Amino acid sequence: MINKFKTRMWLFAVVAVALLAAACSSGSSTTSTSAVKGHGSKAVVGVVTAVGGSRLSFVSHGTTKSVALDSSTKYAKGHVGATLSDVVIGEHVRVRLVPGSSPATAATVVILLPSLVGTVSALTTAGFTLTTGSGVAHTVTTSSTTSYRLGKSPASVSSLQVGDKVRTIGSLGVNGSMVASIVTIRG
Repeated sequence: MINKFKTRMWLFAVVAVALLAAACSSGSSTTSTSAVKGHGSKAVVGVVTAVGGSRLSFVSHGTTKSVALDSSTKYAKGHVGATLSDVVIGEHVRVRLVPGSSPATAATVVILLPSLVGTVSALTTAGFTLTTGSGVAHTVTTSSTTSYRLGKSPASVSSLQVGDKVRTIGSLGVNGSMVASIVTIRG
């Protein structure tokens, strides 16, 4: 009886390892450069390692990927239009490919902007203080070009109150401060 149990457990372990190996091998193919070509309009996120007039290289999940850029490739920085010259080494990007393109060609390249999430703990004339869930306070500077949203609707700076949960998108300073381009108020 014990030998039969051990045999079944051993057989179960072998099957589990085989299934895991099959899942890992099919999962790892999504990170290879050749697999990028067949992903259609799926987005790939990574860090730019090289950019030239007709190619963009970036690292995603430890694998270097390279995609073609052409005159129909669209660029954005966050939610604002951008150009190829805005894409620089070290930027985090999300690349969406032209479905079925060979070689893999970028339909869109979006530069991902840093964001902070937390609660407004103080309002100032230059912006506000955002305190994260872990208790870290960040000085957020706003300007006349900062866009405000209340949920999915447009809002204004006057909508912002102490105690509001917010998400800010913009440029991070070395000291953890942020110059916000977008402030989304979650209430």
